[in-house]
Amino acid sequence: MSFSNTSTRPFTQYIPNVKRIRENKVNMVAAIGLDSDDAYYVQSTRVLTSRLRCKCIEFPGQHDVSFYMPQEFADSIRSTLEWGRGRKGSGKRL
Repeated sequence: MSFSNTSTRPFTQYIPNVKRIRENKVNMVAAIGLDSDDAYYVQSTRVLTSRLRCKCIEFPGQHDVSFYMPQEFADSIRSTLEWGRGRKGSGKRL
């Protein structure tokens, strides 16, 4: 078996149970990279956030921003967490 077959198959074939996630009332937010354009992983993230009715935010760079733009990534994570903390007491889902 190749690396692709053993490592990516479970990941690419995973289908989240959207109904169960929503029933659990988990506060969540998803992120996409500004420079990722309309890549397949951006498309799937947008579909999933729509179904989960959660916010989809944009981070700088592509999906590997943490490696190539660590400071920008850290700043984005920090501001997202601060935004989430501000909404925590509002009773609204992220």
